[in-house]
Amino acid sequence: MIVTNRPNYWTNPNGPRPRTTFIVVHHAGATYPAGVAADKIYAYHKKKWPDYHAAAYHEIIERYPDSSLRCTVMNPPDLIGAGVWGRNDETYHVCAATNFTSTPTDDWINAIAEACAAALRRYPGAVIKGHKEITRAGHGTSCPGATWHEWKPTLVARVAAILTPTA
Repeated sequence: MIVTNRPNYWTNPNGPRPRTTFIVVHHAGATYPAGVAADKIYAYHKKKWPDYHAAAYHEIIERYPDSSLRCTVMNPPDLIGAGVWGRNDETYHVCAATNFTSTPTDDWINAIAEACAAALRRYPGAVIKGHKEITRAGHGTSCPGATWHEWKPTLVARVAAILTPTA
């Protein structure tokens, strides 16, 4: 998967994250024209939370006009993001820029698995969770979609396969 860094998107002065307990999988809950999701999500977050000045996620995976899925790094990996209220001091955020109303296609699961595997190489003690699995009381969500518990085992298995050295 092609990875692009967009450091100009990170304009919030959040400090470094003291620990990384979870790699959190999100979905945008919307669909976007090919190649514009990172820009649209950034603009939406900046408008919705004007004092924050940034996109909430560390990475956004989006579909491009050539049908490939690519990852845009929205802010430095070790800084505190804003994807799970009350838990951002321990979470790294990967967002799929789509709406998982049903089980994702293999290409989406593979792209998320690649992003999660890269994050786990950086934070080896972390655990993959869906946003809705770690919300605080009063901040519930359906993210990353109604079928998360059905496809999470496939995702975790693919991450494990990526991280397992071959002889």
